[in-house]
Amino acid sequence: MYHRRRTTITIYFSRTPPGFAIKDLTIILTEKGKPQLIYYGHSYRINRRNESIDKIYWRCVRKECKANVRARNSFPYQNPLNCREFLLPDEFKITHRNERFLLSDTYQVDRGGIIIFRTDRGKQLMSRSNRVFFDGTFKTVPEIFYQLFTIHCDISGNVLPCAFVLMEKNYL
Repeated sequence: MYHRRRTTITIYFSRTPPGFAIKDLTIILTEKGKPQLIYYGHSYRINRRNESIDKIYWRCVRKECKANVRARNSFPYQNPLNCREFLLPDEFKITHRNERFLLSDTYQVDRGGIIIFRTDRGKQLMSRSNRVFFDGTFKTVPEIFYQLFTIHCDISGNVLPCAFVLMEKNYL
């Protein structure tokens, strides 16, 4: 079944890696390593890019199809240059279940910045668990931070993440 009429869908999203999905929208890599957009079961490939306004135009992979998609990088937040400039927007301070997620966001001149993310459910899990695991990574943290420190708990044989700590300097 082909689209007979021209359909234009405008989607605004930040730069997304392959495998990224929003509801009925997915970006995958083809066998040739090219990005392909899947939207409501229809496949689109890049038709052209406008680098000056960071816009990508996608068109249906079928020649008879006139459908197209326009996607623009509209990420509204600037990347901070250091921890002092880092301001977490309110929408990221709570979870999709409306639970508080940001536990602490402090900055001290001599010690640097520490940001702790944990829900009340994470606190309950930590208090119920007999085994707690800690892990730190340096490679997957934003450039302005030194380390991501995570706390995991063993609940009935399942290891669950309970808290995340972003640190500007090494405190351990």
